[in-house]
This record gives sequence, structure tokens and C-alpha cells, in this order.
Amino acid sequence: MLTPRLRPILDDHLDTTAGVKNLWTFVLLDGPIVRAIKGIGLDPAAIEQFHRIIREQIAADYTQQEYDAALLQGVYAHDTATLASLGTTYWHRPVRPTRQRGRRRKR
Repeated sequence: MLTPRLRPILDDHLDTTAGVKNLWTFVLLDGPIVRAIKGIGLDPAAIEQFHRIIREQIAADYTQQEYDAALLQGVYAHDTATLASLGTTYWHRPVRPTRQRGRRRKR
């Protein structure tokens, strides 16, 4: 199921030799102007679980049609609350922004 084009992307994502890649960065834009940037550090345990699931799915033997059918059956067979209860809850940890050297905040 994994295409040769996707293999290097996934290999890079799953590579944790330099540490777990667990930062999501959100950028708030107002047209071409950046209004805010916020980083959210995800729990490393959540990332490890996510990586494990990705590896299991890569190793599984199924077609795209079988995957789509199973996904749709799961999504349409349960309501949102039931789907949420099947998952694991992790709490986010905000990443503190760092100030750039040489620039002072206006007060």
C-alpha cells in the first residue's frame, strides 16, 4: 500500500535518532501579515503510540479499497462521542516562546 514516493517522507517522520519530533507550530495570518505564532509540544508517549500505529499499518497487507471501506464503516457506524471514547487522551504542553537577541519588547 505504501508508495515509493511516500516511503522517504515516512522514514524521515519516524526517525527519532535526533529526538522525537513532537512540536506543532500554528501561525495566525491576517492576509500577508503574521499576527501570532504558537508552538504546542505533544506528549512524547502520544508520538510513540502514533509511530507504532503507523508502523503497524505499513506492515499490514490490505488494498486501498479495503482501507477506505473499513474507515468509512468505522466513521459512519459510531457517533462522535463514541469515537472520542475509543481514543487515548493526552494533555498538551505549551512551548514557551524564546525572545530574539538584540530586540527588546516595547512597553
